[in-house]
Amino acid sequence: MEQMQRARQEDSHAAEMLQDFDPSPGPTKSAPTEIEHIEQLFKVHGTLSLRMERRITHLKIGRSDASNLKSALSHLTRMAQDNTDAGAVLDFINAMQHQRMKERCYIEHLPSILELVIHVISTQKTERALTVAMKTARSMNTKFRSKLEEALRAAQYGGIGVDLNLDGRVERARAAQRGFDDVFMLVGPYATRSDGLGDEAKSLISELPRPANL
Repeated sequence: MEQMQRARQEDSHAAEMLQDFDPSPGPTKSAPTEIEHIEQLFKVHGTLSLRMERRITHLKIGRSDASNLKSALSHLTRMAQDNTDAGAVLDFINAMQHQRMKERCYIEHLPSILELVIHVISTQKTERALTVAMKTARSMNTKFRSKLEEALRAAQYGGIGVDLNLDGRVERARAAQRGFDDVFMLVGPYATRSDGLGDEAKSLISELPRPANL
């Protein structure tokens, strides 16, 4: 009898505990409201719009200066130094591989183009950006290598006849070669890779003269 009473008391106590138990979860962070979603979308949209407007502005400047490559290179060099739009710089050096752009490019433009190539290789880590920079360096080397070597030989052994522009050609050739030397040094570590980027690096290094300080 006493055991039955004790059992009833335990059942009653358990029932009270169940009544007091709240199965609903504790307080949680409320889900964003529709207004908050809209505000977030506007924030993202505004950021993207600003980036696109900046890119369009840079592209317009590049295209308007297409006939004046020196001016375009000056603008892009400032952008690279200020890190204002890496995408526009990459777009430009990619365009320099195209025949139409290469036809407008002369040896005096080469040091500035290589400066942009060096900037991309030094600051970008994506395979696409590095590949574009290496391909542009190869393209520029293919176009100007014979002229560079001719000018550098003339500086060492003297040109044929009287060349009033020899000093200027030699100075430009040496500036360009310093750029290629820097490219060679930067690309070297990538040549150890066993992928497409490594193959591109190997091809570029094989086509460039070895820097004199190596």
